[in-house]
Amino acid sequence: LFGTNNFQCQTNYILVILRAFYGRGSRCDYSPGDCTSEADNVYRLCSGKQKCSVPFLNPVTFPECNRVTANYLFVEYQCLPTPTIVSNTADLCIGQISDFNGTSGILQSTSYPSYTQTQCTNVT
Repeated sequence: LFGTNNFQCQTNYILVILRAFYGRGSRCDYSPGDCTSEADNVYRLCSGKQKCSVPFLNPVTFPECNRVTANYLFVEYQCLPTPTIVSNTADLCIGQISDFNGTSGILQSTSYPSYTQTQCTNVT
């Protein structure tokens, strides 16, 4: 439970974090209805790396749930082959690219890993 959580992909693969959150429930893993809070540090520490360590040392409290503390860290991730990652950068909001022709890929917001919403104003 508390300590350091290690995540690792095989050589030439990188971590893609799909979901990461701290939670509190009756069990030590996620169940619908648990009190949860996004674990932004997991995205920041692990995304795009071959391996990472995430400390879970300080109790995370949930003000909206009577200030209870988390009793688990839930992380869902995939390992993707490194060659599939292309570091192209373009601002979709200002029309730097008009068409995305990739068969697969990862779109990353300009404020990643922050969860602030961005809205394009000049999209046609």
